[in-house]
Amino acid sequence: MPDGDGKNRISASKKHTYQAIRSYKIIKSNELIQKSKYELSAQEQKIILYLISKVKPDDETFITTEFDIIEFCCVCGIDIKAGKNRKDIISAIKEVADRSIWVRLENNKITTLRWIDKPVIDELTGMMQVKLDDLLKPFLTKLKNNFTQFELIYTLAMKSKYSIRLYEILKATSIKNRLCSASMS
Repeated sequence: MPDGDGKNRISASKKHTYQAIRSYKIIKSNELIQKSKYELSAQEQKIILYLISKVKPDDETFITTEFDIIEFCCVCGIDIKAGKNRKDIISAIKEVADRSIWVRLENNKITTLRWIDKPVIDELTGMMQVKLDDLLKPFLTKLKNNFTQFELIYTLAMKSKYSIRLYEILKATSIKNRLCSASMS
């Protein structure tokens, strides 16, 4: 809301909400992290991680996540005053919607699936409605073993698409190594 200077200020309660969202957990199957093939920009990966952070481990179905561009920018530490950032995020959402990912199935088969399903963006208000593709469910929900978990905040400062991907792979590998060493002792 504008203050006396006409500048937008974010309320303390909204800042607290954004801080809470930053601590949301990302939970992915190691299969999705280690064996899938995709190339996304850093911003596109952050969009995916932001959406995954909204998924609860026991969800039966993916719900459509509704948020505004300001919320996304504040959570991710992107300057909300720059109009170019708004256009970049809308463009990145389209790119994510157009991209597919190769995943390994049973019986030595692979298939492609999309990251998100039919995003809707209100250009006037900046409200977005985005749903993860239902084919991602086995990789994000009901995971009992062979998964990696980390907080969204750990990837938000990363600027390179490679650093985010490498972080996930190293996290998945470190968990696997700890399990192997624990079973040997």
